[in-house]
Amino acid sequence: MQKVLLMSVLFAQVLIPILASRRQNLRAGLGRALIGVLAFNVLYLAALLIIYPRL
Repeated sequence: MQKVLLMSVLFAQVLIPILASRRQNLRAGLGRALIGVLAFNVLYLAALLIIYPRL
């Protein structure tokens, strides 16, 4: 499970910009990428605080 948490960072760093780059408008893509990174960081922090100590 610890490996999954670490691998999720790698996947997020690749997938979030790829998904955001599909937007036609540059600002919309950048905004979507920033929101995606922010959402991932919040979820990752929650996972580290809740799941990781139980492992």
